[in-house]
Amino acid sequence: MAAGLEPVAGANANSQALTLLAHATAAGHRHDRRAAEDAQRALESLAPQDARSPAGTLGNTLPAEIGAWAAFTRGDFAHARTLVQALADRQDRVGKGEVELPAREMLADMLLLRGETAAALSTYQQSLHSDPNRFNALLAAGQAAERLGQPALAAQYYRTLLANCAGATGAAKARLAHASAVAQARAGG
Repeated sequence: MAAGLEPVAGANANSQALTLLAHATAAGHRHDRRAAEDAQRALESLAPQDARSPAGTLGNTLPAEIGAWAAFTRGDFAHARTLVQALADRQDRVGKGEVELPAREMLADMLLLRGETAAALSTYQQSLHSDPNRFNALLAAGQAAERLGQPALAAQYYRTLLANCAGATGAAKARLAHASAVAQARAGG
């Protein structure tokens, strides 16, 4: 879904860059090197339009985030981790900008995609401490806990997610079906 997003016609460079971040993130989840590198090149073409953006926008975080996903798809996890860890450390010190995503959650996503499930769960837990109730982090933490054979912990994350999404319909409700089944199965445990 994110890979198909199109920037709003006439949008400023920051808005366009956020769309490119969605493309790069989707490419990372699909391990699509070409799409991630296309997003990175497209961002570089935007940079001259907005080279001195304040923190949390095109000039600061988005190049590192998109660069991290591009490195991830190239198999260079060490570089991807360095980029994202620097953002997470900065967010720990000064907080996030208005449109920034939690960098620690991004690192957890990469760890989970690499099959480093225990490290991913720990990193999701850290992310949820500073950014509670985020859909992606709760869903992925539940998935990681399940993979680690911790159904009660998975159910805990899923129950929180379901409480936050009580009015979900359509495709969103369908995505929550598994979480609902696990939470109900563990309702007494």
